[in-house]
Amino acid sequence: MKYIYGFCIFILFGIGIYSDSLDPSDPNLSEEERENIIKNQEFRWDYRPQALRKIENKPILESFSKWISPNTEEFFNLGPLSIHVLKGTFSEKVKIETLTLTKHSDFIFAGIPTEIFTDPPILLESSGMFHISITNEKGNHVRPNRDVSVKMQPISSPEGVKVYSMVENTWSEDPVQRNDFNRCETCDFSPWLYASIRNEGWWNFDKPNLEFTCIKGKVQGDFGKTYTVSAAGLNYYGLNFTTADRDGSFLLNVLKGKKVKLFAEEDKKYDSKEQKRGLVALPSFVSQNRTAFSKTTPKLCQDIGLLKPKDRDVSLWKNRSEFLKTIDMPDI
Repeated sequence: MKYIYGFCIFILFGIGIYSDSLDPSDPNLSEEERENIIKNQEFRWDYRPQALRKIENKPILESFSKWISPNTEEFFNLGPLSIHVLKGTFSEKVKIETLTLTKHSDFIFAGIPTEIFTDPPILLESSGMFHISITNEKGNHVRPNRDVSVKMQPISSPEGVKVYSMVENTWSEDPVQRNDFNRCETCDFSPWLYASIRNEGWWNFDKPNLEFTCIKGKVQGDFGKTYTVSAAGLNYYGLNFTTADRDGSFLLNVLKGKKVKLFAEEDKKYDSKEQKRGLVALPSFVSQNRTAFSKTTPKLCQDIGLLKPKDRDVSLWKNRSEFLKTIDMPDI
């Protein structure tokens, strides 16, 4: 009986893997098979950060949505994004919901790292980031039959920008995207950035930086607690974070010669009943202007010293203005 049970698990697991690799737009699939494939792909399409802060604060970011009728062509705006849906893109009524990061502080609450975790890593400087989700009336995620065109005005210089999408928890450059932009010397408006969306999730217009620097320090927290250390750009758009070691020490890559806000917060589990969390922030500072990597040249990292967290009520992580006030960061 044990062998039969194990064999059944193997078969089910194999079906899950096989279904996840199928294309949901395949006309030979039944509706049930298509829905199962889409459900399996949801986790690949939508990045879920580990730190609880990033889950708690996601609703604080303003989102926009619109229902689209099947087999229609539509042009519309969702906040800062302009969207074009071609006829035949959807065969059922769907809701398109977007969330766009337009402030330095938005990157903190989204909690999405602007870093490609390769060896060596690549740090990204964002000119615009957004999340898009597409669901039907049952709340199931839907993949478009055709590309959805999205454009936005850049929040920083678009020179050298490439288009990236979040794939399996890391940024992946999309080589088929248009990374050119309108140039108009006599116009008084910013150029537009374009992306063709084939799936849900996070998308980013970024300038890759192969040279950057690193900072190091130590979090003086209670034994057994873990801390996430984050650095948010103040004169550039981006966020980098890392988990401090058991002894509290940490190394973190950041863009060099840039103004950053650094803070450390105690990690919490989803089922935690604790009413307090540790939090500490440094005054904003400019990172050193020399190249250094956290893994290969840690001795060259900029030493920021000891961070001493103070306990804060957990409700602080659900209040955007109070959280920013506590870490002394303007909502810009």
